[in-house]
Amino acid sequence: CGMIYMEQRQLGWTPLLQVWARKQPKFAENETAVLAMFEMLLPKLLAFIHVHCKKVVECSDSNLVNSMTQLYDALMTSHKKKEMPDFNSWHTNLGLLAIMNSLGACLDDNSQSKFCQQLQDQMRSNEFQALQQPVHSTFPVKNHLNYTFEAILIENEDGERNFVRQWVPWSHFVPDTSQLYLEPKGLHLLIVPNAETARFNFLMGLAVLQPTMKLLFIGETGTGKTTLSEEYLTKNATRNNRSVIKIKFSAQTTSRQAQEFVINGLEKRRKGVFGPPVGKTASVLVDDLNLPAADSFGAQPPLELLRQLLDHAFWYGVNDCAKVRVQDTQLVATMNPLKGRSSGGVSSRLLRHFNVVKLSPFSHQSMHTIFNTLFDVFFLRMFSDEPEMLPPEFTSISRQVVKATLVVYNQCVEKLLPTPAKSHYIFNLRDVSRLITGIFLLRKSSLVDEKVFVRTWAHEAMRVFSDRLTDDADCSWFFQLIKKQIHSTFHMDFNKVFAGLTGVPIPEDRVSPPLATMTRRSSTAMMSPKPPVKEPSAASPRFQDEYHWPEVTQEQFENNLIFSDSLDPDTLACERPYEEITDLEKFTKLVESQLLEVNNTTNTKINISIFRYVLKHVARVSRILKKPMSHGLLVGMGGSGRKSIVKLTAFMMNIDIVEPEVRTNYTLQDWRDNIKEAMKTAGTQGSPVILLIMDNQIKNETFLEDIESFLNTGEIPNLFASDEKHEIGEMVREAATGVNKHVELTMGELFTFFVERCMSHLHVMTCMTPIGESFRNRLRQFPSLVNCTTIDWFQEWPTEALERVAQEYLEGIEMDAYMRPSVTSLCLIFHRSAAALSERMESGLGRKNYITPTSYLELMQTFRDLMTKKREEVVKSKKRYEIGLEKLAFASSQVAEMEKNLRELQPKLMETSAAAVKMAKMTQKESSRAQKTQATVTQEEAFANEQAEAAQELKRECEADLALALPALEEAVKCLDSLKPADITILKSMKNPPVGVKMVMEAICVIKEVPPERVNDPNGGTQKINNYWGPAKRLLADPNFLTSLKTFDKDNIQTASMQKVRDSYMSNPEFTPDIVAKASSAAQGLCKWVISMELYERVSKLVAPKRSKLTEVEADLSSYLASLNVKRNELKTIQEKLNQLQDQLKVTEERRVQLENQVDLCAKKLSRAEKLISGLGGEKDRWTAAAKSFHVQLMNLCGDILMSSGIIAYLGPFPAAFREECVEMWQLECRGHGIQCSHPYDLREVLGDPITIRHWNMCGLPTDHFSLQNGVIVQHSRRWPLLIDPQAQANSWIRALEAENKLCVLKLRDQDFTLKLETAIRNGQPVLLENLGETIDSSLDFLIGKILFRHSGIECTKIGENVVEYSRDFRLYMTTKLRNPHYLPHISVKICLVNFMITPEGLEDQLLGITVARERPDLEDARQSLLVQSAENNRHLKDIEDKILETLSNSKGNILEDESAVQILDSSKSLANDITKKQAIADETQAKIEEARQGYKSISLHASVLFFAIEDLPNVNTMYQFSLAWFIHLFVQSINDSNKSKILEKRLRYLTDYFTYSLYVNVSRALFQRHKLLFSLSLCSKILISRGEVTSEEFMFLLTGGENVLGQEAGGSQEEQECWLPQKTMRQLQTLESTFPLFGGIRNHVNEKSGAWRSFYDLPNPKCDDLPLEWRGKLGAFQQLLIFRIIRPDKIVGQLRNFVGEKLGRNFIESPPLDLEKCFEESVNVKPLIFILSPGADPMTGCG
Repeated sequence: CGMIYMEQRQLGWTPLLQVWARKQPKFAENETAVLAMFEMLLPKLLAFIHVHCKKVVECSDSNLVNSMTQLYDALMTSHKKKEMPDFNSWHTNLGLLAIMNSLGACLDDNSQSKFCQQLQDQMRSNEFQALQQPVHSTFPVKNHLNYTFEAILIENEDGERNFVRQWVPWSHFVPDTSQLYLEPKGLHLLIVPNAETARFNFLMGLAVLQPTMKLLFIGETGTGKTTLSEEYLTKNATRNNRSVIKIKFSAQTTSRQAQEFVINGLEKRRKGVFGPPVGKTASVLVDDLNLPAADSFGAQPPLELLRQLLDHAFWYGVNDCAKVRVQDTQLVATMNPLKGRSSGGVSSRLLRHFNVVKLSPFSHQSMHTIFNTLFDVFFLRMFSDEPEMLPPEFTSISRQVVKATLVVYNQCVEKLLPTPAKSHYIFNLRDVSRLITGIFLLRKSSLVDEKVFVRTWAHEAMRVFSDRLTDDADCSWFFQLIKKQIHSTFHMDFNKVFAGLTGVPIPEDRVSPPLATMTRRSSTAMMSPKPPVKEPSAASPRFQDEYHWPEVTQEQFENNLIFSDSLDPDTLACERPYEEITDLEKFTKLVESQLLEVNNTTNTKINISIFRYVLKHVARVSRILKKPMSHGLLVGMGGSGRKSIVKLTAFMMNIDIVEPEVRTNYTLQDWRDNIKEAMKTAGTQGSPVILLIMDNQIKNETFLEDIESFLNTGEIPNLFASDEKHEIGEMVREAATGVNKHVELTMGELFTFFVERCMSHLHVMTCMTPIGESFRNRLRQFPSLVNCTTIDWFQEWPTEALERVAQEYLEGIEMDAYMRPSVTSLCLIFHRSAAALSERMESGLGRKNYITPTSYLELMQTFRDLMTKKREEVVKSKKRYEIGLEKLAFASSQVAEMEKNLRELQPKLMETSAAAVKMAKMTQKESSRAQKTQATVTQEEAFANEQAEAAQELKRECEADLALALPALEEAVKCLDSLKPADITILKSMKNPPVGVKMVMEAICVIKEVPPERVNDPNGGTQKINNYWGPAKRLLADPNFLTSLKTFDKDNIQTASMQKVRDSYMSNPEFTPDIVAKASSAAQGLCKWVISMELYERVSKLVAPKRSKLTEVEADLSSYLASLNVKRNELKTIQEKLNQLQDQLKVTEERRVQLENQVDLCAKKLSRAEKLISGLGGEKDRWTAAAKSFHVQLMNLCGDILMSSGIIAYLGPFPAAFREECVEMWQLECRGHGIQCSHPYDLREVLGDPITIRHWNMCGLPTDHFSLQNGVIVQHSRRWPLLIDPQAQANSWIRALEAENKLCVLKLRDQDFTLKLETAIRNGQPVLLENLGETIDSSLDFLIGKILFRHSGIECTKIGENVVEYSRDFRLYMTTKLRNPHYLPHISVKICLVNFMITPEGLEDQLLGITVARERPDLEDARQSLLVQSAENNRHLKDIEDKILETLSNSKGNILEDESAVQILDSSKSLANDITKKQAIADETQAKIEEARQGYKSISLHASVLFFAIEDLPNVNTMYQFSLAWFIHLFVQSINDSNKSKILEKRLRYLTDYFTYSLYVNVSRALFQRHKLLFSLSLCSKILISRGEVTSEEFMFLLTGGENVLGQEAGGSQEEQECWLPQKTMRQLQTLESTFPLFGGIRNHVNEKSGAWRSFYDLPNPKCDDLPLEWRGKLGAFQQLLIFRIIRPDKIVGQLRNFVGEKLGRNFIESPPLDLEKCFEESVNVKPLIFILSPGADPMTGCG
């Protein structure tokens, strides 16, 4: 078929209107009237819009007319449903309403007013009046968009109420808000109805009635377009039989994602057909419709996909080309218009489908209404239990808070405009809401007076608006704005309100009393409408205060005004009061204790110091986390403490953190899994969760798109599968139903509840670095990062913070007290000077380096570690030398004394020997006598022992017999012990005791020989009988009765008494303990005692004969022993005398031996002293000097270590010149602050070890000062080193240095990289990670940051998600070949970045070695051998000296008495002397070799100059990069190929010329033609500079023409303006004259001799010989070029050619032809040849 496309302007909008009218059967009879009205009004209105109005998006006329007709249809449908008669009376009004909300709705605010006026004018015209349209009398005169035509209930005069259609303002439909406080929603979720929301809901309701109507709401951020859309669609989904699909677009949204978002929200009805559940309509809400980025063709694929759906109602499948039809869907979209783009970023082909509605920002009155209502709800809820207690002052101050907030907001919008450097200066109504809801965090207990509101308002304003400000001027402006509002709006004295921030004590009489006397009012009075609150004026009592309050400065206001809820960590987070921190010291201690606790309870330590800066940010983060639906954007340099502060605050608030663990193969699915984890925790458990994201973890911009979606809607489309949603629904069902367990909720409702929970409890904390384009682009592409977050900008640490940190670290360091303040100040100076030096390096060299707070912490930690280590080392070394000197001095002083002692000891030794012989004879005599006496005594003792054994045996028999009775006796005593006085009392009280008791007591009386009483026989008769009960009672009455029984003399019992007991009682069968016990338990024990006494008495009679015999035996034995003792005493006397003689003999012998030992020791010590003096006497001077040197080191230790720490922490990335300059400045600062340091200072001398450095040199480290300094930095840095190594010098050095330790060399792209790295970490192998780019895989964050933790008691780290056992022997080195790498702060703070680029001195030494190795291999071999030998000798000498000093230090007491020590010293010194002699010979030989090597110094210097000439070429084109390996290869090739000569000078000349030209040829063929002369000039100039013929300043002047040369600016003058030369030329001459003394007076000469100069200026082809005569002879050839550069720049190229040709030769200005064969010969098979061809060129031409 054929298709004809017509332009829209040719077709016009009239056919659309006519076709629409014909399709309206409902009012066909009025078709003419409707068309007449529209056709009369529309042409002029559309023309007016084109000329006088501005649309928010570019809508075509046909689109506007179509929107009008659709809206009219919806209005008709709505009114028809109400069954109101008389269509002709109101259809015109609906038509006008449709015009206003279609044509007028797409205009901006100013244009809408113009449009309404135009409409009013047209309706007053005669033409309109001629139509006789029935316009209602209530039609508004202006602001038509604020009115609607609706049926309202009106009461007539008769009191009847009827519905009448008329024009009414939207405010008429705003419901009553007095009961709003009863809604269960939080204040942050309340939607306060107003006129704007009424109009919005009306339009949404019309869209529901008209399925073909698609609404596009356009408004700025904060107008509520998204919130109101979601609220209406969700709230009315059931009533309207609809389902809702919410989509959030961003700059990264793709068409595939958009299609999946929609399809996944629908059901599959049949093959290729999708839609909502049957019978429903799906409302697809698209937020930020215009955000998707345009592709290279200008189209926006997601929007084109939506256009296809609207045009054709189908899509094509994602995986195939099958049609996917979408049914029963209606689109609703929102967007924020982009300034400067007419279509708002949406194509007109898509816009034509929408009814565009511009949502104006809330009016001033509406915002007052909204926030005043929220304050009323806040107070009503707070005082719900006792509403009469609400003070009226609170209502007044709340109105002032709203007023001040809106003023501040409007001022910020007007004054703080976004710029490229301040792209986050974007303010919207959400900021106002954040401020107000921040005040709602206050608790009832905190509201003590009105000033609490003011202080809280000021604090919240700072948090919402000021915390994002980055400019000091902006911060000052905002501070003044706050002051102004407190004065003008709150009518309070700013200094009085915030007097507590100054620290100045406030008099008690000036402290405002709390608002304790609250006027009680009835709840009815409180709920009734209140009259307008009259605000106090400046003359009110609030201002009538003559007291001069201290002025509150901006610094005090910003630093001391802190609110937080963290003062009570033991209280539940939801119950903690949000209040001002008035006691900062208490807050500090609290945070410190929490920091200590978190570090003790978690594996990952938080390394941060607590000071005011940290406290402020902790409070800010806690404020974000306390508010529901609150998120944070923490912006700051890496190392500023963002992540640590979030983790610390989360611990204090008991909030879990979910942080993505990004690794090498971290995918989008892994990211989504992390988000799912966070959302499930927040949504299902209802507990707060933090999703912490660092900008370096954002490996894919899709991550930010998900965050954007969550920040806006609380969910991420298609994140959860259907089964996961079902599982989540079941998990939240109980919480969602609440107390109404019988309510059945659908899965959609349950998931909505889950989403709402996530919105309230999941806090997204995003940490970003404000560097480069990435930050700005992300804020632009994902506006929710600003609009939906609270920004906390981490500024540079203030001086107070730096000082506090320094003081904390210095506390544990041993140093003099006077040094601490100076060291603190120097640390600040080092930090800031390093930052300034970084800025200079960036501006001068284009190299970026970041100085962050982590760098400062590294300085302090390095200083602390090195200070402790070096002090111990220096003190120990100094002490060792001092002890050595003491030992030598002692040995010298002992020689004469020992000789004297030896002479005195000889006679004493002889005398003592004679006395010892005499004493030995006397001792022998007495010993014989004692032996005889001893024999006699021994014999008699044996007999006595036999007698004693017999007596003992008899005694044992007696005791064995008695042992039979003892158990019974003991049992009786125990029974007596068990009796209590009460038991005896019971017995005593018995008047007629039982028989058993009587028998027992009678037996006791008999045994104790107590006589009975004679009493009458109770049975009758005249005879008296014995009665023992009376005496027994008296016995019982005795308090010591039981004691008397226990102590009874059982060995002397009367036989008669005991016989009576046996006869009268023991024979009685009733006399047993068991039977007696029945009568009395107390009598049982007494019975046992009687029985045991009887048994004991019976046994005693059997033992009595044996006892008698035992007595006799013992008496005989005693007599015999007495006789024996006499003899023993005699033996003792003899033995004592013998012992005395033996003691005397022993003393004499000991004295003799002692004298012999003294003589021997004295002789040996004398010999050892002579050895010691002769062996170590020569070391005295050197040791004395060494001890003094260490003393000086100790005095300079603090300054030297501080300088060294500064170099290690800060100066690694800087080139040599920058380092030297900074070190010199630091030296001056140290001396200025009274801190001694070495002069001149050298890092190698302070921290380097000569032997170690020599070993480094042998491993390939260049010998220049800069390279050696780098080596020391690498050795002592606490962080892993990353070496900037474009020439691979450091790489080679590390490989050689760690070769013996099994170095593992890895690259990030290696397939088995992770496995090898983990193995090396476990085994303690060193690792070299080479060829790094500008990023480091985030899976290495734990390793790079040296983050260690204990896992199962083992020290571990992590590689990605793998926990790896960590060995302390592990070392990591990293290198990069990038010449100027840019490492962002989050990387640079974790590593020690060291600039290892080669220096001229280092290269010169290498080239000298190569030259000598090629020209004189014998010399180089000998030199290398001597170097190895010297290193070994020096190492041995050092070891020997250490051994000597160690031996001297460890020897206790007199060194001369330690033979082994002296022997060790003697042998060690002997060995040292041998090594010293060998080393002297080696040094002499090496000096001769070095002298011969210096003959080749000129060629190495020349070659070094040439290398650095080509090193400048990358500044011309980054392609021009030549490696050092290539250069050395070319140099060696030149040595081999150049002409030879035995004459050294001639040989060097041949080599110099050959290599120079060879380098020129090889480099030139790699350059573009236009750059070859520049290279020749650079080569020539570098050579001349090295010879001293030209200065580098002159060369730079030639290149720049004097513009800002050496940083100097040239200014104009009247003389310049009158000169015949251009002003620019005269300025350049002025600069030339002021810079170089040689050109002094040239400007005057140009003016005075203008004829000569003008003739030179006018020459067509001037030459140097054409210069005026005075300057021709005065200037050299190069200096003459400077004149050409200024006066005749058009001829400078020719002069440069001539100059280079003259200095180097013509062949250096002629392009050498390409010799392909030679190129091939010079190439190697592992390096390709790359040809850069011009069009049509063929490098193979002429090749066979």
